[in-house]
Amino acid sequence: YGRSLEAALARADRAIADQAGAARDAADAWNEIGTSEAAIDGAMESVKRLTGRVDENGDAVKLNRDEQSELIAAIATLNDTCGTTYSVTNAVTGELSAQTSEIEANTEAWKANAEMQAAQEQIGEASKRIVENKAALREVNDQIDDLKESMGGISVVPDTLGAIDFDTIELDALQHRADDLAGSIYADEKHIENLTGIQGEAAETARGLAEVEAEAAEEADAAASSAGGLAESA
Repeated sequence: YGRSLEAALARADRAIADQAGAARDAADAWNEIGTSEAAIDGAMESVKRLTGRVDENGDAVKLNRDEQSELIAAIATLNDTCGTTYSVTNAVTGELSAQTSEIEANTEAWKANAEMQAAQEQIGEASKRIVENKAALREVNDQIDDLKESMGGISVVPDTLGAIDFDTIELDALQHRADDLAGSIYADEKHIENLTGIQGEAAETARGLAEVEAEAAEEADAAASSAGGLAESA
C-alpha cells in the first residue's frame, strides 16, 4: 500500500511538472514566432516604402544612402527569417529581384505556415499529456478511495490517533495532487482549443494566399498568350 501510494504521488508530481514545463516551452515558442513575425512586418514596411517610388514625371525616385542601406537590410531580414533568396538588383532605384507583392505574399505564407506547424506540434504534445495526466489522476483517485476505506476501519483511540493523523496527511497530499492534475488537464484542453483556432485562422490565410497566387499565375499566362497571339498576327 505504502509503495503504491508513493508511486502514485511521484507519477502525479512528474505529470504536473511536465505540464508546467511544456506550458513554458509553448510560450517561448510563440514568443519566438511573434519576434520573427514582427521582424518580417518591419522589413516589409521598409520594402513597400522604399520601392516603386516615382516622381511627377514617372521616373524612379533615387534612394539616398541611408534608404539604400535600409532596403538592403530589410531584404536580408526577410531572407534570413523566411529562407528566401531575394536580392536588391538596383539599390539606387529600389529595384528588387521580385515584385513587392510576391515578396509580401511569400512572407505572409511563411507566417501562416509557422503558426500552423507550431500549433500542430503543440496540439500533439498536449494530447499526449492529457492521456498521461488522466491516467495519473485515475491512479491518485484509486489511492484516495483505498485510503478512505482504510481510514474508515480505524477506531479513534489514543494509541492509534497518530496513525489517523498520518493517514489524513496522506489523504490531503493525494487530494492536492488530484486537484493539480485536474487543473493541468483543463489547462491543456483549453490550450488545444486555442491552438485549434490559431491553426484554423492560419490555414484560412494560407488558402487565401494560394488562391491569390493561382489567380496571378492565370493572369500572367493569359497575358503571355495574348502577347504571343499579337506577335504571330504581326
